Amino acid sequence: MNIRPFLKLWFQAWLQRLPKSIKLRFWKQIKPLLPKEPTQHLDDAFDPLHTLLWLSEKDPFRWVDAMAGTAIWGGNGGGKTSGPGQALLRAFMRGGAGGLILCVKPDEYEMVRSYAEKEGRLGSLIRFAPEEKWRFNFMAYLLKSMVRGGGRSANIVKTFVAIQDSLDRGDDAGAKQEKYWKNVLSQLLLSAVDLCLLANPEESLSVQMIHEVITSAPVSRAQALDHEWQDTSLCCRLIDRAYLNDALTPRQKSGLALTAKFFTKEFPGLPDDTRGSAVSTFTTMADGFLRGDMAELFSTGLNVVPEMTLEGAIWVLDLPLKLFGQVGLAAQILVKHIWQEAVERRDVKANPRPVFIWADEGQNFVNEHDVQFQTTARSSRACTVYLSQTLNNFCNSSGGRKGRLQKPRRIFTLDLALY
Repeated sequence: MNIRPFLKLWFQAWLQRLPKSIKLRFWKQIKPLLPKEPTQHLDDAFDPLHTLLWLSEKDPFRWVDAMAGTAIWGGNGGGKTSGPGQALLRAFMRGGAGGLILCVKPDEYEMVRSYAEKEGRLGSLIRFAPEEKWRFNFMAYLLKSMVRGGGRSANIVKTFVAIQDSLDRGDDAGAKQEKYWKNVLSQLLLSAVDLCLLANPEESLSVQMIHEVITSAPVSRAQALDHEWQDTSLCCRLIDRAYLNDALTPRQKSGLALTAKFFTKEFPGLPDDTRGSAVSTFTTMADGFLRGDMAELFSTGLNVVPEMTLEGAIWVLDLPLKLFGQVGLAAQILVKHIWQEAVERRDVKANPRPVFIWADEGQNFVNEHDVQFQTTARSSRACTVYLSQTLNNFCNSSGGRKGRLQKPRRIFTLDLALY
């Protein structure tokens, strides 16, 4: 028998019979022992304990809750976007956060624009689209954003590999074979980028240059010794030019020796299917950035960078999958990966402003880096909101049976009528 309800009634009756002076004295003694509610810092909108919105009369949703990551599931027409999706996005806007918004449907930018107008954040929007003035030469950006623990070549290779991982997710290839192909592709990319930087340290690196180096590499050891190939191959010319560069440090010269050995001996000695698959994988991925709107957006200028969102800008990638297809997906994943890395390396003490990434049909953009990003999202003050129909969508996007999702730390049941 549970006697707690009877004890509670007895205690309340006992308190009612006490004089007021004794009640006040008793309360002063017991109040410090009671659990304290988190302090609401109304004077600091960026404090992690600041309430963004109320899910009910007793359930605040704070920055610290948003930084744990939010997944919204609901069937088609169930109101997940117009309900909790809208509520969270507008709460981020009201709170002064900067962020990145990914797009699947053609009308998403207009929806976001209407939210920003209602919340007084229209001036913060950056619409990234061919019709607008904004350009993001990501190669130039990656070369400038040097940080401890990663070189220029490594940063560029990581970005390309992240794009390819997202495009190849759900592949049924075995884990060992998948790792082998990824290692070959990474080695090829690293060698090509290193060669370009060692031979042309003063020139700007481009996807076009990396593409030409890879496609002009020898396909056999005999070809590597052929004079006709040596006269026409950009790969060979850059190797010769790098060896003539007297400004190289001893460490760079050592790296050049490894790069030259890879292109003249190791790469031509690979099995034809392995070598051909590595080259085809890169050229297929890079092709979208070498022509049309994507070449214009990602190669011609640099007037928008991820750091602008750390100051409150809201960067909307209006390259919806329904219009731009796989090229639009690759472009948005590229920006997302670079944005996440910029958020992870910022100094939150110097700039405590929370940032967010918001994506309807979020399963399209999930990749392995999201798992790493979410483990440190709270310390980076980053909020992630992904909307989808079912949990299985995320599992499939994470590699089918290989996908692993952690148990949610906190689950909210939202009444859509509140919004």
